[in-house]
Amino acid sequence: MKSTQETETKPMVLVSEIDAYVHERLKSQPKTLKEVEIKVVNERKEGSHILVLPRELDSYKKKFCFRWLNKKKRSLDNAIDVIGWNLVQRVLFPELPDFLFTANGVIERGDAILAFMPEKQASIIRKRPSELSRERVKSLPVQDLKKWQDRAENEYKPDYGSAAAEDDSEYAKGNRGIVVQVDDKK
Repeated sequence: MKSTQETETKPMVLVSEIDAYVHERLKSQPKTLKEVEIKVVNERKEGSHILVLPRELDSYKKKFCFRWLNKKKRSLDNAIDVIGWNLVQRVLFPELPDFLFTANGVIERGDAILAFMPEKQASIIRKRPSELSRERVKSLPVQDLKKWQDRAENEYKPDYGSAAAEDDSEYAKGNRGIVVQVDDKK
């Protein structure tokens, strides 16, 4: 009886989320050294960064719009409940490779979670701020331009230097106010 227990394999226990992720990645790795040598490596595109959408989602880009959401409760609640984003998950995209998904069943990169919505809905959301701005500009009360032109005729126009040029006047106007000339001969 003891020998049968020793030959049985024990199930793998994953302690953390990163362990589950590493386990999923191991499943997708080559099984032999020959497979490693044969494996074709695609060159990395210039300017790519961590938040580039996975290539496996290219076929969905025409139908859906994707966005990375901040992995904070407040941000997720607003994006999902108010705006209407849906999280990309294994249940909705079963044909995607398992290594894309974390132990939570969603696609994550750092502090971001990938979400999606239909393209039509996303375009409406994108256009809404510009529509609101146009509505606000159109609703502003605008005065008639003729009123502004009439005001210009009644404006004060300063006269620089005409009194200062007269030598025999008692007062001279300067840029800083009225200057009184004092005559020492008296």
